[in-house]
Amino acid sequence: MSFFISKISNLKFLISNGGGLLRKLFNFKRKIEGFTLVEMLVVLGVTAMLSSIFVVQSSMLRDQVALFKEEARLIQNIYRAKTDSIQVLAADNGEAACGYGIYITDRGLADGASAKYDLYYNEKSGDCPETVSHDSSSKIKGSSYILDSRVKIRSDSVVDITFKPPYPEVFIDGGKGDGVIYLCLKSQEDFCRGVRVNLVGQITSVKN
Repeated sequence: MSFFISKISNLKFLISNGGGLLRKLFNFKRKIEGFTLVEMLVVLGVTAMLSSIFVVQSSMLRDQVALFKEEARLIQNIYRAKTDSIQVLAADNGEAACGYGIYITDRGLADGASAKYDLYYNEKSGDCPETVSHDSSSKIKGSSYILDSRVKIRSDSVVDITFKPPYPEVFIDGGKGDGVIYLCLKSQEDFCRGVRVNLVGQITSVKN
């Protein structure tokens, strides 16, 4: 009999305490089912902040991609002028040209302006001069290359790179030496990429 009385007492204890535990568990669940107004405002604020950061970073990334694309195109066109001088392609008059090069016509520094450059050649009329460069008699090959509106050419860049057949000899702004054309983002002026051409015609990509 005492054994059954003991079991019944233990059962009453579990029921009484278990009810308290159940009530606490129920209250806990009830508390986490919703958010207060302050909590919702904090979450919305953090979400808005992260969204704005993402938009800014995404825009910067698109601008940088545009810069790298223009750098690659510029390198390709300088190589094209160099290749033409090595192959000594014929000009319109049926004779080899005295020089093939790239000439900056607009740096795109003014508001609303786009940077541009031309591929050109100098027709041969008699003997070629010792020094070749872009001049009034130079003829454009194809059409002008207009850079992405987000990209400009830095003011300290060279404007004329000429290759004189057949070696080729390299002339930078009408003289011997190295030269760099710097492409920069208008939105991030300190973010630039450069294309260097040295005295022997090696073309390399450089940072600002």
